Parts: sequence; C-alpha cells; structure tokens
Amino acid sequence: MRFAVEDVRYDFRDAAFEAGAVYSTLTGEQILDPSDAQVIYVGPTWGQLTYRFAESEGGWASIEVHSGFGHAQVGGAFVDSAVRDRWLDFHAAHARYGLATITEAARRTREPDTGWAP
Repeated sequence: MRFAVEDVRYDFRDAAFEAGAVYSTLTGEQILDPSDAQVIYVGPTWGQLTYRFAESEGGWASIEVHSGFGHAQVGGAFVDSAVRDRWLDFHAAHARYGLATITEAARRTREPDTGWAP
C-alpha cells in the first residue's frame, strides 16, 4: 500500500524543503537535510489508516498485491486497479502528514491500529 502513495509522500517532503526551513513535527527541531527527513503519519497513523482501509475492503485477505510479476520491484503493488484507486481516494481523504528525522520516526511510540476510525 505504501508503494502506491510513495510519490505523494516524497512530493510532500520535497515541497516542504522547497518552501523554506523544515521542522520536525515530533520535536520542533530543524531538519537540515531532506535525506534525513521521513514523512510520518499523524492522526491517523499509517497502521490505523491501512487497517481501516483493509477493513473497508473486507479484510487483508481481500487485498491482493504482487511484487513485480517476475520483474524487480521494491514493495508490492495492487493486483486490482479498482482496489488501488479506492486506496488512493481513502488515503487522500484521511492521511495527514508530518516530517521527522529518521531517528525520531524510528523511536516514535506505536499506537493501536484500531485507535482511529474515519
């Protein structure tokens, strides 16, 4: 699912750096290098967002992905383009981004996937 929205996430990060100084959503500290900035999900988290989307599709088993159909590919892609389109719409409607350093993001407390509902 992340593969489908990867460009949107990178565009968010890049636009933030093009606009000027960038500060961590988690600590308020300035992030100087785009390569040290990670897009994070805030209200809902990534886990909450993906959980609720999967739930709306009938569960994880209802979402088929592939890893390139024999070609090299990092991450998985949706087999069914209609599911991908519904995911992109759901993501656009509910995802809220922030930026943090890679270290900050890794240390972030994980919230329960069921802790948010659209």
